[in-house]
Amino acid sequence: KEKIEADYKVAKTQCDTLKDNAKDVCQKEAKGKENVAKAELEQQFKPSDSNARKVAEEKVKATYEVAKEKCDDQTGDAKSACVKQAKADEDKGKADIKAMAKK
Repeated sequence: KEKIEADYKVAKTQCDTLKDNAKDVCQKEAKGKENVAKAELEQQFKPSDSNARKVAEEKVKATYEVAKEKCDDQTGDAKSACVKQAKADEDKGKADIKAMAKK
């Protein structure tokens, strides 16, 4: 757990060298990786369907947050389309997780 937190701090520090939206994207990626790593750690120590679902949920959430942040580099219709695609991908990921839970 300490390594995960240390990795996050290093990644976040590296983001500080970036500017504008690139920095925001970098920070979302770093936070997403940290959350996924924590969920994976929990799954390693206490394997369960619930923890496996949590890993999948964190991956979907992180992917969505990064994708949405990347949309900020665009404007107008392109940005709207980008945000819609990010949301559609998130919805598909959530649907896949629900389907996984029913098995």
